[in-house]
Parts: sequence; C-alpha cells; structure tokens
Amino acid sequence: MRSRLPLAVVAVAIPVALSAQDTARLGSRLDSATQTVVLRTVESARTRGLPVEPLVDKALEGATKRATGARIQAAVSALLRRLELARDALAPNPGPRDIAAGADALA
Repeated sequence: MRSRLPLAVVAVAIPVALSAQDTARLGSRLDSATQTVVLRTVESARTRGLPVEPLVDKALEGATKRATGARIQAAVSALLRRLELARDALAPNPGPRDIAAGADALA
C-alpha cells in the first residue's frame, strides 16, 4: 500500500501542473479573451479524456500565423469536435496518439 501512495499523488498532481503549463504557454501568445476560451476548451477536453496537446498546439499555431482570436477559437473548437469523433470511431479504448491521428484524418 505504501508504494502505491506516491503514484496516486503524482497522478492527481499532473492535471494541475499541465493546466499551469498550458496557461503559461498560451498566456504570452494570446489575448486574454482568446486565452480564456482556449483554456476552457482544453479543460473540457481533459475532463472528457481527450488529448489536450493538439488543442494547445493548434492555438499556438494560430498565434504564430497571427490569426484573429475568433479564428483561433473556431479552429480549437473544430479540433475538439474532431477529437471527439475520432475517439468515438476508434472505440472502445483508443490511445491519445490514435485519437489525435484520427482527428487529423478527419480534417
């Protein structure tokens, strides 16, 4: 039992660390309104068991291309829908890479 406790603590701490990391990565690149929507979308994906890195990457890609906030929000939302579709199509137990590849194929 004692050897399992640290793993449980790490597993609980990881989502908090990722959220802070996502916030830091996006904070300097997006305006506050876009950042809020993107982070809400990322959190929604996380709670649904979807990979979040493709969403963060999509937002950062939009920022790099100097897309408008509305365009970035739309692209991230569309990717979230494709991730959900890919997960459902690849059921019962697709991995994060499979879901991301499926979403890319749907694009």
